[in-house]
Amino acid sequence: MSIGKTPDIPVINGISESAEVQKALETVGRAVQPLLGRMTVTWILDRGFDDIAVWRTIWEQQGHLLCRISHDERRVKFMDAQGRWRSGDIRQACGRLQGLALAESEMMVCVGRGRRRPNCSPLSLKSRPVRFA
Repeated sequence: MSIGKTPDIPVINGISESAEVQKALETVGRAVQPLLGRMTVTWILDRGFDDIAVWRTIWEQQGHLLCRISHDERRVKFMDAQGRWRSGDIRQACGRLQGLALAESEMMVCVGRGRRRPNCSPLSLKSRPVRFA
């Protein structure tokens, strides 16, 4: 395996990481296509997928997404309290998030000499419609 790197785009075997991600999104999108008439497909993504190209591919497939973001400075439009679209960054848009659900995640952690215990973390899922500015 040859590994090279261009600025901000890792390359493995001559294929960029973003091309691999797009290929995976398109493959899964084709696989779930028959379900779209009967149910909504929601992708749950971590910070590594906080990428407008990834989101666009999902939206073009009529999918929804939940993504933990890492770029909260991104410019968006969001509705203010009067229902008008307003420009700002994601930090500002988060000021009036709507609560969707409470959940808890559990991960096994090592606590010395091979002993493991569950580590539970509460989660609060919140949402707000945004448009990219």
